[in-house]
Amino acid sequence: MYPILTAAVLLLSLSVRTAFAAFEDMPATPRTSAQAGSTVAQGDDLAGMFLNPAALASMTQWQMYTTYEKLYVGLTDGSALGRQIVAIGAPTQWGAFAFAWDQFALAGLYTESAMGLSYARRSGQKLHWGFNLRNLAVKYGSDEYSSQNPVLKSGGSKSAMGLDLGMKYLAQSLTWGLAIANMNEPDLGIKHVNKVDRRIDLGVNSRMGSTDLNAGICRAGADTKFKFGVERLTARKTFAMRAGLNVGTRDYRNLAFGFGYNGRRFRFDYSMTMPLSGLSGTMGTHQLGLLFTWGRPVKMRAKPQKGAGAEDEEAKSLVRAKVQPPSVDERLKARQSLAQARKDILGGNYRGGLDRIKGADLGLASDEEIKDLQGLMAKAEVVASIYPRVDGNDEKARLVQTAIAAYMSGDKKTAVTAALYAYQRWPDDARILQLRDMINKAFPLEAFETKPLPGVTLPDQMLQEALELIYDGKYVSAINKCNEVLRLEPDNVMALTRTGSAYWAMGKEEEARQTWRRALKLEPGNDQLRKFLDRKSAEETRRIPKKVSEATEEEFRKSLAYYERLKRSGVEKATLQQILKKMIEQFEGTGIEMSHVYKEYELSFAN
Repeated sequence: MYPILTAAVLLLSLSVRTAFAAFEDMPATPRTSAQAGSTVAQGDDLAGMFLNPAALASMTQWQMYTTYEKLYVGLTDGSALGRQIVAIGAPTQWGAFAFAWDQFALAGLYTESAMGLSYARRSGQKLHWGFNLRNLAVKYGSDEYSSQNPVLKSGGSKSAMGLDLGMKYLAQSLTWGLAIANMNEPDLGIKHVNKVDRRIDLGVNSRMGSTDLNAGICRAGADTKFKFGVERLTARKTFAMRAGLNVGTRDYRNLAFGFGYNGRRFRFDYSMTMPLSGLSGTMGTHQLGLLFTWGRPVKMRAKPQKGAGAEDEEAKSLVRAKVQPPSVDERLKARQSLAQARKDILGGNYRGGLDRIKGADLGLASDEEIKDLQGLMAKAEVVASIYPRVDGNDEKARLVQTAIAAYMSGDKKTAVTAALYAYQRWPDDARILQLRDMINKAFPLEAFETKPLPGVTLPDQMLQEALELIYDGKYVSAINKCNEVLRLEPDNVMALTRTGSAYWAMGKEEEARQTWRRALKLEPGNDQLRKFLDRKSAEETRRIPKKVSEATEEEFRKSLAYYERLKRSGVEKATLQQILKKMIEQFEGTGIEMSHVYKEYELSFAN
């Protein structure tokens, strides 16, 4: 018992001189610990808020985080120091909210706990900010020795409110982070004033492909620490290796390492920190953490902000800046300049197009043109920060241009799949990784719904899905799936072949033959395509029709009658297309004769 009491007395004596350990510079998560606490600019989830509250602003789904930490394993007196954390966070369009509980304890003799609420949001495209409001508390155990301590006669516990602030700034190639913990220096002294030191962390993160480099400086009280960390992800981003070094005043030194595993809806992290001074004879501090993710992605509204990082506001101010009525020559010059700027941007010269718009005379622009230019400029600014210009006719340039063009036009599905496929093919290209992350943040729902299979490229995965749709009799869905492949690989022979097969099964022989001829030009030696083209009639290869239930037939008749009624009443074409699409999804493959619906669906796009 005496070794434990000795440790408790030692801790009490330290508490008079300094702030309490759990409220000082002790990393709360394995990802941070493994990088020696250098991740103030890297954090992008619920776990990151313990070092920098602004990390919450990157959340797009509900998250729950828990960790257990065993400090200084192997102390000679057998003392057991442990720490536990549980937190839950939710994103909304107005910002992200979180609740957390954090407890540090010494064998029941001494406990520190923190419980509080956190909030973070984005301002513009580049600035994230947030805060933690926590109730900090200390509690001393009671025994025959502590009852004689005059300091504890007035009570064995004390609590106070603490405020943490944080921000992140996403520059072109670097992310900067600033966090101020215990901003108000809460007093946790039992009898005498004992303020928790304000801690200031300043750091930078550089992402180069699959590697993150972190560096930071921390100032708490009279102590200064320099922190360095690195995180390396595998090509599939499922496994992470981490390491870090921390040095500071009063001969403070420690070395850390760890790893993480990213599952589809969870992340597991482990870290080990070895002190190189002080308690260097122990087996170090070990930490385990679990992060769970669920729910539909939520797109947070960015709060407009003046100054750096507000491309949207800059674009609006530029295009709204009307000038005096121009002459005829000036009007013509302005029209030509804006037309060339649009051509530059859509052709891959994003920075050049932006510069041309900013230098153009916008006095002629109508309100509609201004609105269009606002959206074009805001998106082009984001793209130009990654790719000022995309040149070349090689496969990489074409795929990058496909992803960017889809992002610019609002084709969310194509933007996400093209960026993901580019990353699958060139995982070590840092700019492709930035483009993929940017598009995923812009279209979180589509990114969530796109689930690549390990070891399979996206086109191969989609071709297999198209084949299964054909087997199920869902021909329109199969054609749409093949068209997704063709947007990624315009000369994909298998996609063209299966598109033709779907047309043939629908009785559209001419469309099928045209598609197969196109595929045969790309692959003249394909005997299978020649056999397809030699077919005499689609009737020979059609399946035996399924027996349709009376209930299904009745439901189809009602749906068709409802469509005809809306069509006669003059409802918008887009609404009619949606109804036809739902009918195809519901009744295709049930045995219902769908040729009339297919024809109506095609005509709705042609008219």
